[in-house]
Amino acid sequence: MGKTALSVNLAYAYQQSAKRTLLVDLDPQGAAGFYFRMSPSERFEAEQDDLSEDRLKGNIRESDYHGLDILPSNLAYRKFDLLLDRMKKRRSQLRRLLEPFEEDYDRVILD
Repeated sequence: MGKTALSVNLAYAYQQSAKRTLLVDLDPQGAAGFYFRMSPSERFEAEQDDLSEDRLKGNIRESDYHGLDILPSNLAYRKFDLLLDRMKKRRSQLRRLLEPFEEDYDRVILD
């Protein structure tokens, strides 16, 4: 309860403290994106099992706040938690998935 509000406020606070921030909206309903007036990405080009760096980076959008970008929600995420659950060493897999974003962002927040 309050997970989205916390994620959105953390992302904004990091942006305000000059941290380049990426907010990843994993909720298929797009609640985090809604806070920033972004609708879910309809043209997202990824299958639920194909969350590669290029496909993810190609769908990132700038928010109205300089330094705060958003990867909008998409139906491809609807089973992301199940995909992670099936993975062996899921923490390292998630770290590997997010590692390419380190050069562009100081913080990555998952909602």
